[in-house]
Amino acid sequence: MVLSPVLWDNSAEMWGRIFRPRIRERISLDPDEAIRKLETSLDSTDLPVVGMVSARLHHAELRVRRDERHFWSPCLSIQLEGEGSGSDLHGQIGPHPSLWVFFAFVYITSMSAACFGLIFGLVQWSLDMSPWALWVVPAAVLVCAVLLAVSRTGQKLADAQMVMMNRFLLDCLA
Repeated sequence: MVLSPVLWDNSAEMWGRIFRPRIRERISLDPDEAIRKLETSLDSTDLPVVGMVSARLHHAELRVRRDERHFWSPCLSIQLEGEGSGSDLHGQIGPHPSLWVFFAFVYITSMSAACFGLIFGLVQWSLDMSPWALWVVPAAVLVCAVLLAVSRTGQKLADAQMVMMNRFLLDCLA
């Protein structure tokens, strides 16, 4: 089996940076054997990687060890599917799920506020009232822009750990 040095698929590339990079790779190991190798590698690695492995579901969740973890530390989710003599490896790397939910909540809330402010402001304007609600739109866009800048900074801070997880996966399944 030959894995590329960087597994990340950049099909979801956004503004020059990979947005929640995905792994799609064909490996020669069957799912049970790959999960066993992954489990053994997790126990014997000197890298700060810990994880939960489900042999029954052919699934693994990898994270950075708690003492090395910071706010932007990535999580890697791996799914193996048996296909003929080998298996297909599908994975996704991103922030901790609670951080991801927080960002999604703020984006959804601010965009909902922008839509509400736009509709309410246009109604005010059509009734010859002062359209004060239109000020919600640029405020919501500003919140989204700030959140985007913060998330890009977080991605840059998590790059080293993302590369480390990639190295661990390459060494484990090679």
